[in-house]
Formats: sequence, C-alpha cells, structure tokens
Amino acid sequence: ILISILVIAMLTTVIVIPSAVTDAAYACARLNLLRGEENGITDEYLSKETTRAQSLLISLRLNGLERSARYFKGDYNFNDLSDLNKTFWQPILAYAYAHPELGYIGDGNGSFRPSDPITGKELAKVMLESLGYKQSVDFEWVDVKTFAESKGLTVKEGNITNADLAEILIETMKTNNKEGKLYVDALYEKGLISDRKIVMGEAGADPRTPYVVNMNLFANADGYLHLSATDQYGQPIMVPSGTFTSSDTSKIVLGDPRPGVNPLTDVYCDAYGVTSGTNTAVISFKSDDGAWNLSTPITLEGKTEK
Repeated sequence: ILISILVIAMLTTVIVIPSAVTDAAYACARLNLLRGEENGITDEYLSKETTRAQSLLISLRLNGLERSARYFKGDYNFNDLSDLNKTFWQPILAYAYAHPELGYIGDGNGSFRPSDPITGKELAKVMLESLGYKQSVDFEWVDVKTFAESKGLTVKEGNITNADLAEILIETMKTNNKEGKLYVDALYEKGLISDRKIVMGEAGADPRTPYVVNMNLFANADGYLHLSATDQYGQPIMVPSGTFTSSDTSKIVLGDPRPGVNPLTDVYCDAYGVTSGTNTAVISFKSDDGAWNLSTPITLEGKTEK
C-alpha cells in the first residue's frame, strides 16, 4: 500500500505538456533540427541561451552538412576548444574553420568562443549566409541588421534563446534566398527536408496548417496512461497542453510523466492503485483550450511498499 505522504503528494493534478513549446519549436523538432537535451524539448531547454557551437551544429543540420562535419579530418582548427568535448566538437569546428562561407569565422584572433551565447546579430549573419548572401559582397558586418531586416528576417537584440532560434529558423525557411526561391522549397528540392507543410503550417499562415483531428487516451494494464494525437494528414502531432485527473483519488492517483518519452507527440503518465486489492477509477484528460475532454476507465491492483 502506498504510504500516506506519497498519496497526498499525488492528489494534485499533473500538468503533462511543456507550456513553452511553440509552433516553431514543434516544427523544428519534427524537422529534426532541435533535439533538446536528456529530457527532450522542455521549457527549461527552450529558455536556455543558444551557444555559438550549438547554433553552428544546427545550422549544419539545416543545410545537410552535419554528417560531413562530424567526420571531417582537417589539419587546422580554432584555438579555444579546451572547455568542450573534443572528440565530438573538434571535427565539427575544424569543418567550420575550413568553410568560412558558412558564416562562422570566429573572432579574427583564432578563437571561436564556442560556449558563448550567440547574439541576434551573429545569428542573422549566419541565416543570410544560408540564404546565399555573402559578407563583404552583399553586406558588411556593420550593416547586418539593416540588410537582414530588408530581406524579411528578424534580428533579435542581445543573446538568443533556443526558443528564439526555433522562430528564426522557421522564419528563414519562409524567406526567399538570393536566387529568389523560397528557402524551404530549395531545401525540399535538395532532399534536406521531407515535408514543406511542417514549415509553412504555422497557425493562421497557411491553410495546410497541421491541427489535431484525433486524440487517444489509453490505460495500460501495467498502470500507465498513453495520450497521443494525429493531424489531418494522419501524422503524429503535439498533444495540446492540458491536465490529467482521477475520478477517485482514494482509489487511483497519478504519478509523474514517464521519463525518456518525446513530450511533443506522446505522453505517458504512471497511475497507481492506492488500497490493497482491486482499485477502479476513471482517468480524464482535458485540454486547456476546452476542445478535448477524453476519459478512460482503469483498473489496477494496489501497490505494496518496497
């Protein structure tokens, strides 16, 4: 039987979806550009400042160059790799050193400052390079903000967060490149992204916007809940934010979301029987916008203290 302290702690409703996951962050996750950290793409991850090394890696990923960079063997590199995992980062930074056209040229003194946060102006310069514009040819460093804004790009003030990065990546893909072609179309034609609607499907921007058309709440006999959603194309889509509740917390209570599960498309939450013997209750999920209210009965044997 669960001890009373544990039962009391579990009577509160469990929030199951990270609230800061924006449309842009979700789109970048589906495109495999943002992968998050150990617990996936969370509020904490999105609020963190993006480092210069991290932005380099994601920029390489966007342009289909990550594999080439990971296996690159170069004789020259930046001189400030001491605070990084050299096995992982050395070939990637050596690739950037050998390819200044990517926009990552360091500080002019041989240093890359990989652990420093990237600024809005620095990221705008990299996005311009991705679109085919070249510093000293199409624009100068002092003119980055003005030139980028003239092309439809947002230049954030100060340092960039991972949430900002997602917004800017999607905005860049919706922008014409130097050749006058929508960048997302150029990436699609090169086979670098598989589905243009993921980029173009921001709410209110395109009639092909993915939206939730079906949700399922399933109670497994082993005592966990599985919530999932699909869009009008039959593809997994981010579950809307909401709450789980138990109809009878004297019988069944809810635990924490299960670790190691991508919170963008599936939610797993443990449920526990309180008393010895058979416990039954109805578990409900209600989305914050009120559009979805699902429920499922669940029967569990009471857990014993270990």
